[in-house]
Amino acid sequence: MKVILLEKIDKLGEKGEVKNVSSGYARNFLFAKELAEPATTKKLESVIKKTKKDDKIKVKEGQKLRNNIEKITKKEFIIKTKANKEGHLFAAVHENDIIKVIEKETGVKLKKDNIKIEKALKQLGISKIEIVIDEMKAMAKLNIKSL
Repeated sequence: MKVILLEKIDKLGEKGEVKNVSSGYARNFLFAKELAEPATTKKLESVIKKTKKDDKIKVKEGQKLRNNIEKITKKEFIIKTKANKEGHLFAAVHENDIIKVIEKETGVKLKKDNIKIEKALKQLGISKIEIVIDEMKAMAKLNIKSL
């Protein structure tokens, strides 16, 4: 029996997928717990339309993501802060500081988990910062200068 999954079910499939299952499993488990519905012709057509629409949205989001990554990698970001004569910063540069600079200069909104640095930056100079957005990685150049 063909069913349309209404929720993600482990070892069976994702929400919106059409699956072929035994009629007993469908009636006694999937339909009883409202995890699936019968795959009628009309419902199958609506699933196909929704899938096409979702694919178009994913393509647009992917393009936007690639553009954001490109903006970040092409630019050198500068943070000006106080430092002593040896080049040690009075206050370390953290992920939040990097996020503010990137958002200000490119308009790309990031979260703290998108920035991958081992520890806070405490030296003047150029550092490479790894940025991970939806499994896409980019390297940003961060230049820390003294005020």
